[in-house]
Amino acid sequence: RVTARDVIVARDRPSRISALNILPAQVRQVRQGTGPGVILQLSTGDDLLLARLTRRSANALELRPGCNVFAVIKSVSVAPADVSVDDEALSASKPDLPE
Repeated sequence: RVTARDVIVARDRPSRISALNILPAQVRQVRQGTGPGVILQLSTGDDLLLARLTRRSANALELRPGCNVFAVIKSVSVAPADVSVDDEALSASKPDLPE
């Protein structure tokens, strides 16, 4: 599970950034509340993703239903419970860190 606040939206494919999870997506819905934020519903293939951004950013990016965008997600945003890892493989891949 990825929370809406952990999704960055770009109109062009970002390059030279630390986040490696860059998904092509399409804006399905833009919901504006009474506050300064908007929630986007993004379609990434068969999956849906939510993104929270300011109304100012949504307007600057001219985000509308049907727009093609890129959803950028940092790997630390993925909930640990949603990642299945073999305990033995995990302990074998742990780097030696100085104490």
